[in-house]
Amino acid sequence: VADGTTAWKQERPRKANWASPTPVILPSGKSAVVMQSSENLVAVNPADGKELWKIDMGCSTTPSSTVANGRLIVPSGGLTAFDLSSAGAPSKLWFENKLNSTACSPLVDNDKVYVINRTILVCGDLFTGKVLWQLRIPDANQIWSSPVIANKRLYLFSMDGSCAVVSLDGEEGKIESVNKLGDEVLGSPAISGNAMFVRGAQNLWKIQAK
Repeated sequence: VADGTTAWKQERPRKANWASPTPVILPSGKSAVVMQSSENLVAVNPADGKELWKIDMGCSTTPSSTVANGRLIVPSGGLTAFDLSSAGAPSKLWFENKLNSTACSPLVDNDKVYVINRTILVCGDLFTGKVLWQLRIPDANQIWSSPVIANKRLYLFSMDGSCAVVSLDGEEGKIESVNKLGDEVLGSPAISGNAMFVRGAQNLWKIQAK
């Protein structure tokens, strides 16, 4: 970090891949970075790049993995959940092909996992992978932006800048409103304090609660 010198380099499959590395904490308390590809799932030591474990499996190459409650949730033509509590390569807990994420990364909140399959929001149980409900997003076109959750509401932006607000207060999700920015949105919003920041093609938007 001090001078920009390359600390280590690891060869990866030479195929298109937009998934981001995922930081995890191992049972030993040490950090690792998990990288996914269409060929495998690999954990490396961020200090020296040493491979810690590898699982041969086809992972999605657009949505990224996430970590919650000691579980690694991996997009893989559906979702695969791994147990991170044991030493060595994690064991598979479940796989559910109905929890397929087209482009958006999965989101976990309150022991539920959310994915976007084209224009359908699908909610599943984090511990079993069972699909709990699904909801079609109205007037949505292509969706590249991953959703965020705040105050029991899920916010999901379509490419055309329309934002669907989904209430998560009941047994199933319910569309609360659809708001239009009039600006193309490809990136995921960020939440800080009581404000949400959205990067559009033309503007940086700050949306704040009154």
